[in-house]
Amino acid sequence: MPLFIFAATVCRFIDDRIYGDPDEQLQKVLKFHTRNQQSKLNATYLPVLNKLLVKRTDTRILPLNTTERRHIIEEFQTIVGSIIILSSPLPAASLARLLNISQKRVNYRLDLLHSVLSIPSSESSMRLLHLSFRDFLLNPEKRETNPFWVDKQQTHKRLVAHYLRIIKGYLRANIYKLQAPSTPRLSISAETVEANLPSELQYTYLY
Repeated sequence: MPLFIFAATVCRFIDDRIYGDPDEQLQKVLKFHTRNQQSKLNATYLPVLNKLLVKRTDTRILPLNTTERRHIIEEFQTIVGSIIILSSPLPAASLARLLNISQKRVNYRLDLLHSVLSIPSSESSMRLLHLSFRDFLLNPEKRETNPFWVDKQQTHKRLVAHYLRIIKGYLRANIYKLQAPSTPRLSISAETVEANLPSELQYTYLY
């Protein structure tokens, strides 16, 4: 991993005050050894992800219990796992509709991940800040050691089920509501397409 990627991710992590005291955040990063490629990935991403597994009170930080921890990890694997598997990025609202969960839930789960994901406030698509984050989560060698590990095959299967649900819910004759259904596709305006084919449906048809 190039040094600038590590430095940029760590700087975003330390600078984001929602995580806590910057000095405390730096010490968390320094706990990880960085002698080889895998440990560099650990040092870059585990401090960010581990923040998902604690809860803050006014006076202290507490670990989650087993049930809470499992729930957080499952939601992470569903939401973030889908983001890193998708062939092209989607806005948060479209991802929520694709996964059949609330956009509020998606936004809440991603709120602490601005160090590793580009999460715009508008309808723009969410993106990875670097592909090494995807590599880190999908690495089969990390299955037993990384609690956030994403099973690529199972995530694809889950997404296929959602694609079929989306198609079943939207597919109909004359989907563009044209007066002449035989109108060539190139003659249909982009506005008509956007009004009748939401992003998640366009993605499903394409991929």
